[in-house]
Amino acid sequence: MENILDQLRKELTSQLTFHMRNFLDQRDPRVGDKISFEIWAINQSDMELRDLRGVINPGKATNFSPCTFKVPFLRAKGKLKIKELKNIEITANPDDIVLGVLILDSIADIKVEWKAELSSMKLKYDKKVLFKKVIPA
Repeated sequence: MENILDQLRKELTSQLTFHMRNFLDQRDPRVGDKISFEIWAINQSDMELRDLRGVINPGKATNFSPCTFKVPFLRAKGKLKIKELKNIEITANPDDIVLGVLILDSIADIKVEWKAELSSMKLKYDKKVLFKKVIPA
């Protein structure tokens, strides 16, 4: 059975997503094409995330030097442009690599770690207090 912190970590992890936007140059990239795009972090949770650190690695269909990033904070329900990658060469046919999965998953791989700002979080805990009637002897 998971403890509360494990459940919270799992929930926050599902709420932090990364999207590729402004995918330029090619609609359906093929081997030898050059593409450009932005990577955005999106925090869908109600908690601010702090000290996001990570690395953007090439996917199985691209070849570029890994890029590190550091973001001091990402507000609750916020989004932020992390990095802009330009002239990335397609080295393998993305369709052949990830059948049944999004093609963009073969272009870049993101690893990230972060901290959640919990100071504004309030946990509600209700406890019933039972009173016993004491009858003097």
